[in-house]
Order: sequence, then C-alpha cells, then structure tokens
Amino acid sequence: MILDIIVVLFILMLGLIYEKKGFVIAVFEFASIFVALIVAFLLWPFMAVILKSTPIDEHMISGIASFVSELNLSDSLQVATQQLFETVGTLSVSLLEETVDKVNMQLSLGILNSAEYIGIVVSDFVINALAFFLTFIIIKLFLYILRVILSTLTQLPLIKSVNRLGGLGLGLMLGAFWVWIFCLMIPFIITNPATEWFTEMFESSVITKWLYENNLIATYLSTL
Repeated sequence: MILDIIVVLFILMLGLIYEKKGFVIAVFEFASIFVALIVAFLLWPFMAVILKSTPIDEHMISGIASFVSELNLSDSLQVATQQLFETVGTLSVSLLEETVDKVNMQLSLGILNSAEYIGIVVSDFVINALAFFLTFIIIKLFLYILRVILSTLTQLPLIKSVNRLGGLGLGLMLGAFWVWIFCLMIPFIITNPATEWFTEMFESSVITKWLYENNLIATYLSTL
C-alpha cells in the first residue's frame, strides 16, 4: 500500500507540473533540445569560419605555440607530440594523435616547427568547439524567444484550457513511463535478501503490481 501511494504521488506530481506548464510548452521544451543540437551540428562550420576570420584564431595559435615552445620539446613532430602527451596527460590523446596524422599536409604548407604546428592543430580544435557552443547558445536564445511568444498565445482563454488539460495528460503519461522504467529493476530488487522490506511493500501493492504486470516497455523489449 505504501508503494502504491508513492507511485501515485509521483505520477500526480508530474501531471501537475506539466499541467502548469501546458502541453504546448512541455512539448516545445523537450523538442527544442534536439532542434538546437541538430541545427548546431549543421551550422557550426559557418560559425567556425567567422571565428577564424577574426584575430581570435591568430592570438590563440601564437599563445599555444609559445606555451609549447617553453616545454622545450623536440623538433621532431612525432617526438614532440609524445613529449606533450606526457606533459598534459591522457585527455589530449586523440588531439595529439591527430597532429601526427596531419603532419604531411601541414609540412606541405611550410610549417616546419613542431610548436607552431601543434599550436595550429590545438587552435583549430578549440575554435571548432567554441563555434559549436556559440551556435548552440544562439539557437537556444532564438528558441527561448519563440517560447515566450508561444506562452503568450497559450494564455488565450480557449487555448489555455485545452493546453493545460493536454499538459496534465502528458505529465501523467510521463509519470507512468518513469514508473515502468523503475519496474524493469523490480526483479533484481526482490531477489536481493537485503531488500525484503521492498518485497513486502511490492507484494501488498495493487497499482504498482498492475503497472509491473502491464509494463509496455518490458513487452516491447521482449519482442526484440
């Protein structure tokens, strides 16, 4: 019985949260994360081009090259990258391997100094990461403005009632979804001698048992 109360309160809590948000805003917030990521993946190269046309890229290259030069690395690129790896640790493995992979291309451009080369590669990596981050933030700001507009529209009397009712329904469904996710772990919990207290609560439950026996997620997984 106690477990049923917890489950019902959890589902109702999500229902009330989403009822307050409204169906339109709840769906919009969920979808906006994926929209922002997809658009950022598509547009970040253009942002990278813009950033590389500014003094930021040049200053970053010279700064990194200066830092690498102070490490007294070997003039050999391969040896230099290994020495740098030992200095900065394992987080830069993929980045340093990339410097070795691109050595011939960079040497063909007349870049013969290992510090300058590493500066260019690291700067390129940082610029790309910064470009993706800035693009994502800009898209999120645009979506936030759109959310404000939608919030205003959903305050209209007729739309407001339908929107809140839809939000309540969505919240209740999400609550049931998370309970079903939890139910997937119940077989492992009740077979543990240390959780007899939970087994007793589960055996005396009605709602939780019904959700456990009618778990749509478990049904789907069993068909795979």
